Amino acid sequence: MIREFLQPETLQEALVLKAQHGDQAVFMASGARLNATPTKTTKPVAISLSGLGLKGIEQTGEGWELGALTTLQQIVDHVELPEGLREAAGLIFSRNMRNQITLGGEVAVNGTQCQVIPALLAMDAEIELAIDSGGSCRMTVEAWQQQSLGLITKVIIPSTLHYCRTEKVVKSCAGLPIVGVSLAVNEKEGRRSFGIALVGVTEKAVRLHDVEAMLNDGSLTREGLEEAVGKSVFPVSDHLGSAEYKRHISGVLVGLLIEEFNSWSK
Repeated sequence: MIREFLQPETLQEALVLKAQHGDQAVFMASGARLNATPTKTTKPVAISLSGLGLKGIEQTGEGWELGALTTLQQIVDHVELPEGLREAAGLIFSRNMRNQITLGGEVAVNGTQCQVIPALLAMDAEIELAIDSGGSCRMTVEAWQQQSLGLITKVIIPSTLHYCRTEKVVKSCAGLPIVGVSLAVNEKEGRRSFGIALVGVTEKAVRLHDVEAMLNDGSLTREGLEEAVGKSVFPVSDHLGSAEYKRHISGVLVGLLIEEFNSWSK
């Protein structure tokens, strides 16, 4: 339970407060995830990010930069953003929740309910971090999953993004995804590369680099693609579905998205 709510006025002050309180403190954006099961925090100290100017959407030469406190609904409403990102942000059914949930918060929580994460992984999106030394650094969302550090200030969608689509299987429109799949295609200097990421097959969203490599080689049939995906995911059975079903539907969804892209690109 949160017992102390701190409101820093600068990034450096926020980092100092986190260093002072250590594992007893958590950065808080809107609190939409930290105040609700299953991601409710047990930390007694919350460090608010609301006064740090971390909102906003801007297009640069490197792509799109989105402030960490930009909400999912703001992404949905920004018609100039890549369609695949807007589609992924809209996967949260409730508009009320989309108005509360922030993009940076979703990256930080990175749970099954954070349905925009597979798209960010597949796009090879990056995040900008404020770090204790007073500087900043950048890394991919995937790298941050492996070593979460610093304070997320921006999410960067690369200018090389050419295409992105997401599909999911759910029991109800507002339910958690049984399996969700994102396919992204980046193009750089005339070369095309595929990104595939799934949610629901592991504790956190995951990229399928081996399957991507096969797609980039152009050596897979639809049947071979579904088989390769099935061999690359290791889901567990739970109240949403059996491991066997999740493995099967993962391959089907990836195959469907690839067929849709092939039709779109003709």
